[in-house]
Amino acid sequence: MKKKNLIYLVLFCLFLGINYLNVWQFTFNDLVSYGKELSGFQLWSFYIFGCVLNTVILYFIVYLFAYYSRQFKIFLSIIFSFLVVYITPLTLIIVKLISSYDSFVSGISDLDSDFYILLSLQTTGILLASYFGNLKAKNEYYDKEKNENMHIFGIRKWVLALLVISFNPVVNFVIKLTMVRLYDFTLIISSGKFWDHVFSFENIFSEDSSGIYGLLTSLFSIVVVWIIGGYLFYGGLYAIKNKTFKYRILTIICIYVLIPALFIFIPLLRNRTWFF
Repeated sequence: MKKKNLIYLVLFCLFLGINYLNVWQFTFNDLVSYGKELSGFQLWSFYIFGCVLNTVILYFIVYLFAYYSRQFKIFLSIIFSFLVVYITPLTLIIVKLISSYDSFVSGISDLDSDFYILLSLQTTGILLASYFGNLKAKNEYYDKEKNENMHIFGIRKWVLALLVISFNPVVNFVIKLTMVRLYDFTLIISSGKFWDHVFSFENIFSEDSSGIYGLLTSLFSIVVVWIIGGYLFYGGLYAIKNKTFKYRILTIICIYVLIPALFIFIPLLRNRTWFF
């Protein structure tokens, strides 16, 4: 691989990491600041779901990196994974360290066991994503002549980066909806009322939001919204790559301009946020 192409690939993967790997944490901070009260069970449910989500995202980033940089060993993919995950936190730490050293040191000394458990989970996720992403990439057929221009999915990297940015309002909506429905799910499952009547005939067939119906609805809505969001983005990429696609321009404009614009302007018109 040419040195210039490698630099572009690294920058693009870092861009994906910065753009996606911190969304769950930032949205969770918004949820907490909104005033939602969380039990220990709910808190750890959000933590674990966030770790799993970031592991999946990192898997695809590592796959992308390893697929186009096939000359490197898996050890480099692992190092690169840690860089992608921690580049934003390290930047914030450095800024904090420079601006207020004493409060930063005091904060480090106050870290509890939860932090180290989360760090262990995150490290495990990084190692899993690195190994399986690298393994998947190296087992894929690689057409050197076709991939020499380093287009991603047949699309120029700068164009793909713009598409990712334009689609961010949809991603933010999906993340927030997921967080709200996960909150509802954990609220139901941690309720004593739910467990008192969980196996009752009335609870199974009732449409009460605090019963089986509400539990399944919460889970199902999360799955559906992710499928729709993924299908939209993939459909837009497919339309861009295939110039013979029917209503190609209209499809691209709808997916990457009109739909994201709706997710931005509808809350503004209603003078409120979507969820919190």
